[in-house]
Amino acid sequence: MPCSVPSHRHAVPAPVAGAALLALLMAGCSGDKTVNIRHEPPAVTITSPSEGARFFQGQSVRFEALAQVFDETALSDLDHAWVTGTSTMCTTAPVNSDGTATCDWTFDEVGEQTVTVTVTDPRLDTASATVSVVIEENTPPSIDLVTPASGDFFEPGDLIVFEAQVADAEDSSEDLVVSVRSSVDGDLGLSAAPSSSGAWTAAGTLSNGDHLITVEVTDSAGRTDQDTATLSVNARPGAPSVVISPEPAASGESLVAVVTADAADPEGDAVTYRYDWYLGGALYQSGSNDTVSRGVTVRGQYWEVYAYPNDGYGYGDPGYDSITVENSGPSVDSVAITPSAPDTTVDLVASPSGWFDQDGDSERYRYQWTVNGTVDTGETTGTYPAAKTTKGDLVQVQITPYDSYVDGTPVTSPTTQIENAQPTAPVVGISPERPEPEDDLYCEVLTASTDADGDRIEYRYEWYRDGALSTVTTNTVDSSYTAHGQGWECVVTPNDGEEDGTSASDYVTINDGTAPDAPEINTPFAYRNEESVTLTGTCEALCDLTFYCSDSLSSWSDTDTCTSGGTFSWSTTLSRGEVNECYATCTDSAGNTSADSNTVSTEVCDPYDTFEDSAGYGDEGRDAISEWSSISDDGVDTISIEGNMLEGDEADWYRVTASDDVSDDVSAGIDYFKFAVELVEGASTYEFTVYDDSYDSTAVECATATNEYSWFNQDKGEGVHTIPSDTRSCSGGSALYNTCADDSRDFYIKVVRKGSVSMSCQHYELEITNGVW
Repeated sequence: MPCSVPSHRHAVPAPVAGAALLALLMAGCSGDKTVNIRHEPPAVTITSPSEGARFFQGQSVRFEALAQVFDETALSDLDHAWVTGTSTMCTTAPVNSDGTATCDWTFDEVGEQTVTVTVTDPRLDTASATVSVVIEENTPPSIDLVTPASGDFFEPGDLIVFEAQVADAEDSSEDLVVSVRSSVDGDLGLSAAPSSSGAWTAAGTLSNGDHLITVEVTDSAGRTDQDTATLSVNARPGAPSVVISPEPAASGESLVAVVTADAADPEGDAVTYRYDWYLGGALYQSGSNDTVSRGVTVRGQYWEVYAYPNDGYGYGDPGYDSITVENSGPSVDSVAITPSAPDTTVDLVASPSGWFDQDGDSERYRYQWTVNGTVDTGETTGTYPAAKTTKGDLVQVQITPYDSYVDGTPVTSPTTQIENAQPTAPVVGISPERPEPEDDLYCEVLTASTDADGDRIEYRYEWYRDGALSTVTTNTVDSSYTAHGQGWECVVTPNDGEEDGTSASDYVTINDGTAPDAPEINTPFAYRNEESVTLTGTCEALCDLTFYCSDSLSSWSDTDTCTSGGTFSWSTTLSRGEVNECYATCTDSAGNTSADSNTVSTEVCDPYDTFEDSAGYGDEGRDAISEWSSISDDGVDTISIEGNMLEGDEADWYRVTASDDVSDDVSAGIDYFKFAVELVEGASTYEFTVYDDSYDSTAVECATATNEYSWFNQDKGEGVHTIPSDTRSCSGGSALYNTCADDSRDFYIKVVRKGSVSMSCQHYELEITNGVW
């Protein structure tokens, strides 16, 4: 069990102080015994606040305790100290003589806080007491200074109304305390409770100077907020003296406000001025500008100026002056004579520039004209008549601006010389009025130009074709230059020997309204071997040709353009064995189409003559056609030749080589060589002549042309031997027969058309053999 040791204390009536207790002890004892006084530790009790009391964060809380002693120790000899957690609230201090001890503390943290007070006597005996309090969160109050605002100025003695708006989350507005301090005057002692809505108002005065005003609000927990404003209390400067310069002032002159005596400032502050200018009672301008600019004022205007002094804190009473503007004379910058290069046909006009009258008076001038240095007093208006001028005159004009009050400064124009008068424009016309491409164009002067100076006039001609200048410089355009649709303009310019006058012009359009003559087609050969034809002929130069052709199988057309020389050469393909007919029309650039040309025809012969189209080939003996191998006398091969004779052909020559195989003839005892030509087709139209081994006329075989020919050897006996039964018999050397000789040779065949037969596509066919009996 735990051991308990009771303390041994004297039971005495309370309270009994040290000396009284000693006397009592001594009175109750007798004998020789000594009395000993025992030491007792002190005691302490926290009397306020009570356990669990609640306070706000930031609120100042007073803690109070009562200390007791039980021996001779004096209460004032005790010390007390206060702590909460690890923080010392109040450091060690003596207890009051009545045994009380206090400590003021503000808690920053919320929640339950434990506070301990410790009392210590001189012998370092201690006694402690503890109390717990609850700290609740507290929001500081807020305050906004509404008036006055920073920068406000006040006169000395002005009653300044302070208005603020306060609020607190925990306290009602009426429980908040507001105070006002000045950095110059200290606490202003303004006491007033805020309203339930948080509005706070108080009024007071401030001494001269610049003040930093601080308003502060405190809630029941002692938390605060503040707002500030900077104010100035300053006396205003006095009125200055001011005059308007110049006096008097003409319209247009600048006006200047001149301060003749500065405004006095009670505090000695530097003074500046604001100038308010009024025109006719209405504010014109306000600011630091002491001047109304030049050119603004007008005669009769009433101007006022107020000069307000400012010492940096506010404006004082103004100085004042006024003025009425007087008339200002007009002016003009310059004058010129127009036109700038006049002649004797135009009036001269004085043209002023830069009239100015500040008072808005109407523009008025006095005029003085000088011709060749002499003033013409008869002309006093702004116009000098052309009738008084002569080419070469030198003219000036002087003008004087004026208004109803005064004349301005005169100005004089530069000298103008009267120039040569140009000749007038003529009246011209082009004939014919409706020209066709074949017409020449003539440009005529219908009404001649005149010249005011009496100068002799000549004309220059220019022709424009479709807007471009041509090379024609006479009054005539040859028709070789014109074409349908072109536009021609004749421009005629008169000249008086010094300069050109105004040009005149006329314009026509070339319009071809006549159809061209029908083209003329040259007659082609009626018969041809080639399957094409080139038609030639004449036509209107540069017209568009259209050719129309047909045969029994089809028809077709084609186009070409006539040459500038009026000819054409056009080719087309034809059908063999057909008679082809063609004609043409001609359309000019105006769209006019001619009548049909003559119709021509030509037939493409069938069959085709292979050699006919070769240039010159076979037309003469020296160029005879030879396209075959030698034809032997074995009678096996036959040469067939087809051809015809057309316009331009006089003869067809052929060369055929016939060979003789003598060894076969000797072996057979028969001369097989027999060269034969027969006209098997076209015999009624053609005939031929054969030449032996040459095309010379001396080598002709038959005196007249024939349709059949053959060359062979025939044994007639000739008195040497009897005629054999087969006249072809021959031998290699027997006296009873002809000798088998080599008869190989070239034969030339000339085919011609019979002279009595008309030209046609009738062809011929030669059949040539050798050794056929």
